[in-house]
Amino acid sequence: MKKLIYSSVGLVFFFILVLGVLYPVSLVYMGEGVLKAKSLGSFIFDSKSGKIIGSELIGQNWINPRYFWGRPSINSYDPMNSGGSQFAPISLQLKNQIEENSKKYSSEGENIPEDLLLSSGSGLDPHISVEGAIFQISRIARERKLNEERIRLLVLSLVEKKTFGVLGQDRINVLKLNQKLDQLE
Repeated sequence: MKKLIYSSVGLVFFFILVLGVLYPVSLVYMGEGVLKAKSLGSFIFDSKSGKIIGSELIGQNWINPRYFWGRPSINSYDPMNSGGSQFAPISLQLKNQIEENSKKYSSEGENIPEDLLLSSGSGLDPHISVEGAIFQISRIARERKLNEERIRLLVLSLVEKKTFGVLGQDRINVLKLNQKLDQLE
């Protein structure tokens, strides 16, 4: 019986060491070696000051008309409170949210891309569709007094293709786009 208890306790300590210490430590070092930027938060730095201005994984609230606006967030882009609205398609709250979001774009025309009207499932999506970016070009060109075609070329140069060529849709990271937009001036 003592032999069985000793071997059981030994196995517990062995698995604590392997699964509780060695495995997590090896994952951290593999992550830093293989996917260093992603394992550290995918931060984006200001090219002039070198300070962190955001993460390419978390959206931000852009309200200045000189910038591209991202998807609306039901949780004010708070990464500690991520999640969608869970509104039903026939919900009055969803209808009000869409009407409120469409007011922002009323001067830019009709047929507003839906990703500019609806929050994402996480409420933190840092991307907009290519159509969503192109829809905003006229406002930005007017505000910055830049040629629309120049901004269009910038938008198209930053398109991220579908994941693995099939998942999701072509998209544009709003923070990266706005950072490059500032460099045009």
